[in-house]
Amino acid sequence: MPANKRVAADHLWSDAPLGALLLAVYDLPSPSQDATIDLVAFGGQASIELPDRGALSITGGTGAGIYGLWDDPADDATNRAWVRQIEHALAPFRSGRYVGEADLTLRPERRAECFAPDTLRRLDEARARYDPQGRFFAYP
Repeated sequence: MPANKRVAADHLWSDAPLGALLLAVYDLPSPSQDATIDLVAFGGQASIELPDRGALSITGGTGAGIYGLWDDPADDATNRAWVRQIEHALAPFRSGRYVGEADLTLRPERRAECFAPDTLRRLDEARARYDPQGRFFAYP
């Protein structure tokens, strides 16, 4: 990532063919020369193997990182809108989200898209047990 840039980002997992993802965003140019859509194929249409009971419990054969990068604060709305436009174009192919880069501030239900239901339940139980006062930040 270039230093000293303003950034808006999002991420999703997909098991769709890479070509389908490319075609979905092909004609959606970014407003910034530094913005990228990073499609990383981890084995085609096969999700990567995850350990049982790990917090990382949702994946896909391809990860799509969407990164709007720009300089001028006056361009904030335009670049954030582009990131949302790309995410919307890829949404039909989404199998989940990567919690480390997904924009969980947009809607509360996005958090649940990052974890298998049992994993999310266990994470919420651990938080209730070890942080009952809610001192550590949590997404809705």
